[in-house]
Amino acid sequence: MHIEGETILSTHDIHHDDKMFSTQAMKQEMRSFPALQQAGVCYRWDGEETFGMLERSNPLDKISR
Repeated sequence: MHIEGETILSTHDIHHDDKMFSTQAMKQEMRSFPALQQAGVCYRWDGEETFGMLERSNPLDKISR
């Protein structure tokens, strides 16, 4: 079976520099919190179509800027 996936929308957070309490608490708990990518994806197979999520994370020290 062949499954296709097309990213419909995507967001990234590399810096975690907003001033929200949850972000500040997360940074205190885990200083090396990874960079995140979240996306909405359209998947297709055998004439069917559905939408889902994709989430990836990478350690900040493994990303070249």
